[in-house]
Amino acid sequence: MNHRKGQAMAHWHKLLVGTSLIFFASAPLYANPAQAPAPAEPMSEPAVVSEAPPPAAETCETLGGLAEDPHARVSLFYPFPVAPIAPDGKALRATSEGGIMLVNGVQYTLQYIELPKHAEIPISSVYYPMEARFVHRAADGSTAILSVPVKEGAANIALEKMLQKKRLKVDPNDLLPPTRDITLMGTTKPGGCNGPVERHYLMTTPVQVSAAQIKKFEQLF
Repeated sequence: MNHRKGQAMAHWHKLLVGTSLIFFASAPLYANPAQAPAPAEPMSEPAVVSEAPPPAAETCETLGGLAEDPHARVSLFYPFPVAPIAPDGKALRATSEGGIMLVNGVQYTLQYIELPKHAEIPISSVYYPMEARFVHRAADGSTAILSVPVKEGAANIALEKMLQKKRLKVDPNDLLPPTRDITLMGTTKPGGCNGPVERHYLMTTPVQVSAAQIKKFEQLF
């Protein structure tokens, strides 16, 4: 009994001595505490490297030609009639035999007038049931579009002719209001920076058509 107890004590003595050796080997002692290295700082979170933002879309530094003056000097000369053509499901159009829009001295020739199925241009957040667009083109290929809002009121002689199947020629001036205040809405390059300029102008006073004419126009589509 005493012999086995002695063997057990010897076994535990060896374990304790081995553990102490391992401890002292893994944690060396320093005679001068100042010589001990500073404790290692805890590992910080890895730095997050943000991805570079995507390159900006190509922009046109200059839209060319005219100064972008919202109060540009605009003059309209429409001495020739326009000839209505059959609606194509998107708009009622009339081709032009001439006519000029002058913007700060630059001449744009009237190409056609269209009344699209849906009006898109509001004035002071007010949307109108119809819109007449006078589309012009200059010698350099740039375009000037004059949008005229159409509101319900008195019957319009030009629209009445355009709605008839006889396709009677129309005086473009009859699709303009008596007061002709025009402002620049914006300038774009639909074909990219190397494409022609497209300028959009707005007639701030609507032209009138009757409720019956609006209904007949809507029935075209």
